Amino acid sequence: MPSSSTHVIPTPSPTTATENSQTPSSNNATIKHASSSLEISSLSSSPTPTTSASPSQPTTAATPPTPTIVPTPTTSPTPAQTSTPIPTPAPASTSVPVSSPLSATTAPQSNNKKKNKKNKNKNKKGQKQNSGDTNQPSAQITQSSHVNNAATSSSSSSPSSSNTITPSSSSASIDGSDVLALIRQESSLRRPTASVTKNTQDSGVSTSDQKIAIGYLHVNNGKYKEAIAYFTQMLDSNPMLLGGYLGRGTAFAMVNDLGHAYHDFVQAVHVDPTCADAWKRKAQASSAMGFFSEALMDLTQAIILSKDTDAESYYQRGLVHYKEKNYRRAMNDFKQTVRIDKFHKLAWNHMGLALNAMGQGRESMAAHKVATQIDQDFKEAWTNMAAAARELGRAEEAMSLFNHALEIDPKYVDALHLRGLLMFGTGQHQLAVGDLSAALKVRPSHADCRSVRAVVCHGIGNYSQAVSDYTILVESQPTHTAWYQRECALFVYAHVDDPIESFNFDFAMDPHFKEGWCKRHPPASLNKFGYKPQPSLPVACRDVEYRSTARDDPMKQVVEFGVGLGELLQYNTDGFLRNRRQFRMAGLAALDMAQRLRNDVWRMKTFPRTGTLDTQPFMVPGTGSSSSQKPHPFGWRDLFDIPVRWRQHSEPNDPVWWVDLLSPEQFREGFGSHTPIITGQTNVIRYYPMFAWSFGLMKEQMLLQHKLSPQQKETVKAATQCRELYDIMRKDFYIWTPCHSIARPGHKMEGTRLTIQLAPPEGYEYSIRTPGTPDRWAEYDREMAYTYEKLTEAVTKEGADIAEALDWILTLAFYWYNFMPLTRGSAASGYVTVMGVLLSLGYKIDAPIPQGIQPDWEGILRPTPADFIAS
Repeated sequence: MPSSSTHVIPTPSPTTATENSQTPSSNNATIKHASSSLEISSLSSSPTPTTSASPSQPTTAATPPTPTIVPTPTTSPTPAQTSTPIPTPAPASTSVPVSSPLSATTAPQSNNKKKNKKNKNKNKKGQKQNSGDTNQPSAQITQSSHVNNAATSSSSSSPSSSNTITPSSSSASIDGSDVLALIRQESSLRRPTASVTKNTQDSGVSTSDQKIAIGYLHVNNGKYKEAIAYFTQMLDSNPMLLGGYLGRGTAFAMVNDLGHAYHDFVQAVHVDPTCADAWKRKAQASSAMGFFSEALMDLTQAIILSKDTDAESYYQRGLVHYKEKNYRRAMNDFKQTVRIDKFHKLAWNHMGLALNAMGQGRESMAAHKVATQIDQDFKEAWTNMAAAARELGRAEEAMSLFNHALEIDPKYVDALHLRGLLMFGTGQHQLAVGDLSAALKVRPSHADCRSVRAVVCHGIGNYSQAVSDYTILVESQPTHTAWYQRECALFVYAHVDDPIESFNFDFAMDPHFKEGWCKRHPPASLNKFGYKPQPSLPVACRDVEYRSTARDDPMKQVVEFGVGLGELLQYNTDGFLRNRRQFRMAGLAALDMAQRLRNDVWRMKTFPRTGTLDTQPFMVPGTGSSSSQKPHPFGWRDLFDIPVRWRQHSEPNDPVWWVDLLSPEQFREGFGSHTPIITGQTNVIRYYPMFAWSFGLMKEQMLLQHKLSPQQKETVKAATQCRELYDIMRKDFYIWTPCHSIARPGHKMEGTRLTIQLAPPEGYEYSIRTPGTPDRWAEYDREMAYTYEKLTEAVTKEGADIAEALDWILTLAFYWYNFMPLTRGSAASGYVTVMGVLLSLGYKIDAPIPQGIQPDWEGILRPTPADFIAS
């Protein structure tokens, strides 16, 4: 079963044992527009160019800086102004450079005690302008390209205000049709060209406002130190000058001095608690330092003070929710943004990102399309639209959209990176190397690009480049899982010319090594087990020579036959890319299995058998077996070793191991395969179609397996959401699906576990988890052995019938799917075995898997082999 956790960036999910064989699942490598970091806004009175998207980087834990009092470079403020503790940002949290300059600004009004009517009118005018043009990015306060969403609270308290701070908009579920209706209303958006008329009238701006305007001119021209000194001088003369604090705080933010920026915005709020812009800027600084709860309260206050007319405050609050993975609340805020300003292209872009994050790919593409209609050169929106198409499995459409983004900017790293991922996911490895190398030429520090290129080169036998890239990643981050992949590459290189059956990958690799890779343990953790690293590549490393076609016609025919057969493995469901490389793997594995069964195991030239049956069992040498290193009769596990071996070598990014060959401690503990249907607020595109069926089964078994009151039982029967069942149990819980034994009639085994867990913020994880414990292993081993024996009898007896043989083939697949004995790749190996055994009998599956059907789920969610066969 394919895993929803996507593939390379930065590393594969450690405990997900199930995945789609034909498509290495790609991670949610959606990019963000640079504005995904909160911007310092409202300084600009003219549009600012769109900036490049931030690179996708591995998420690292970010701890909020310890709140302390930071001295300001101004004269000491009055005691009333020092009541709020000021957090000092950690150096690592402020290292991201500002990516866009500020454009010319109009100075804010000074905080004179006597505010004349002109100033009030000017403020109203400013609000009107802000609501119409706030989608343009300006100076940004950023923490990193991805912020750890666990750091959500600040220990500093916001100054009190006369206004009540209310929570953000409702977190009710987002209806995709509602979003599409909104998008249809704006289906042909174009921002009208603004005409600028010079105002020859006296502006009525005070002397203080003129001085503040000069300070803002310094900021907009990038003269931040001069601006800080200039505003400091003004504040020395007037410590109650609102515009001085806003201007200097902005200058501090532009040089990544977030502590002092935050301090100035706090002082601005103290000077004028009714200034919405001060609350907004304080929120931006708070968010950049990881204080999301405080940022949300401040932005809510800004919305209240602006009387629901400030699109930018809604947008900024949506960004904070998005950072916290609270996509439903983010969506509500982005919808409010475009309600006020329908031309807010950044809100439309982030609406698309939020929808894609919730698993609503089609709606996501529609939102990104609106953003591109507002700005046809919005390369980030084009790229995000392409990424959404890729997540849906629409390779051709995604390719066209990526190409369009790269026509706008041929060196746009994020588009090159994601198009490279698309090429990798469709099995076009040479093209993937080209895109990833081009991206690394522009940005050599892009770790994700380097990680994918390493895996791609590893897969096509370019070991020198793969090991080089893995080494660079490990040297920059010693805990990177590239260390494990480098060890595998070095091992395979040492055996690349050996017959594939002369060694077994599982037995060759240390059990603790395999567990460490699956669970992403730091490589240093293997030292206590005495792990010995693989030998380095020789100086004269010989990479595998790549040919676009087979060496000769017979081999070409074999390969093409394999591809044609393997194509039948494709799931016709959203989220599954067509991967020619994995088609080739599946087809050749099935052909390998068919030849072994017909020529060696069953020794039949035709089916049904003619002539005398050779009853002497075929003996496996043991060197290539996962069950025993000693010679033994060919059994069910040797049969499945064939597709598992092909699967291990076709996709080096995935840790494909037999669970019982992990460390003894891990096997006793019970390594579990894990496939989410819902995770947090995300409906996993590939597997959410199984929600209704599996949820009905969960309710049915919950009534049988848990002690419930009559009222609770009625609630269970009526439930349609995970929340309703969780509220009954008030804790994480699971039910196990029944799997009826055929070897022991009347005996019921544990199939998988349908699990509901609380997943903040405001979400749940609904998944299948299949534990691989010794007791469970023994039960399924017995079932598999019995079924394989019956299959052999049905195939080799005189007058054998294909219908009977097919029933036993599918029964074997049924128990395999429920067994889930691999850390990854069980689903693909199961279907390849069905194809291979049939092929050995002279039968070939000639029809694709029906639309919406996933054979592994058909097995997992049904109680008996007969039910599975009937389906």
